[in-house]
Amino acid sequence: MLNNKGYTLVELLVVITIMSLLMGAVFANYIKQQQNETLKSAAQEVVATIELARQQSLTNEIPDACTPNTSFLGSGIATAGDGKSIDIDYYCPTNFTIKSVLVSKYKYITLTPSISFYFKGLKGETSDSASHTICVSHDSLSTKYKITISSLGKIDMYGNQASCP
Repeated sequence: MLNNKGYTLVELLVVITIMSLLMGAVFANYIKQQQNETLKSAAQEVVATIELARQQSLTNEIPDACTPNTSFLGSGIATAGDGKSIDIDYYCPTNFTIKSVLVSKYKYITLTPSISFYFKGLKGETSDSASHTICVSHDSLSTKYKITISSLGKIDMYGNQASCP
């Protein structure tokens, strides 16, 4: 009579295969979660930058970059054509960049479209009385964050958008 103590090679291979499949699924979900968090962080930083520009336009102070003889028109937002940065500018009447946020520090993140407008000084409204939309996307994800700025300066962020104009 044989005394079978232990596992056969086939049983071990089956267990290792099942464990490998489970680990692969867990790893894939972990990578996707990291990409989603990167996208969300980049979108939140863009919103914070836009809010800072609006707040600066509401102050009564004339920026040092503006000479006393020029009028302070407001603080502006401009996204780069390559979709990798967003700038806050003073408009008085020429532009002076005061802060540049590089979204390129977040790998695979892009801003679209390229826009430029400013918030009117002491009002917080957009200079062209129009609404603006910025899309924040990740190259590996199908979802996007949509950031809208109304003509009155209200800023909203919508996550998990399948499309963004």
